[in-house]
Amino acid sequence: MSFGVPQTILISAYLFAVGFSTAKHGQSRPDVNFYVVGLTFLAEFFLLRWGGFFTEMAAPQIAFAGISCIGLIMNALAHGRSPGTQYHGLAALAAAGVVLFIYCAGGFFG
Repeated sequence: MSFGVPQTILISAYLFAVGFSTAKHGQSRPDVNFYVVGLTFLAEFFLLRWGGFFTEMAAPQIAFAGISCIGLIMNALAHGRSPGTQYHGLAALAAAGVVLFIYCAGGFFG
C-alpha cells in the first residue's frame, strides 16, 4: 500500500466528509446543488486518474463508473430540491468504507 499526494488528498477528503456528517448527525441536509456534486466528481476522478486507478478496466473501475453514473443522474434530477434526508455519521462511514475498498481493489493504493 502506497500513499502519494493523490491518495493523501482523497483520504483527507473522505475523513473530512465522515467527520462533517458525524458532527451534523440528525440535522436536515440542504437542497441538492448538482454543480457542486459535479465539481466534486471531477476532482475525485482527477485524483483517481492521477493515483493510477484507471490503469486498467476491471470490476472495481466498472463499479466506480456505475456508482458514479447513478449518483450523478440522481443528483441532476434532484437539483434545487430538498433531499428530505438527514446527515448520518455511521452511514457516511459505511459509504466511505465501501468506496475506499473499491479504490483499494482497483489499485489506487498500489
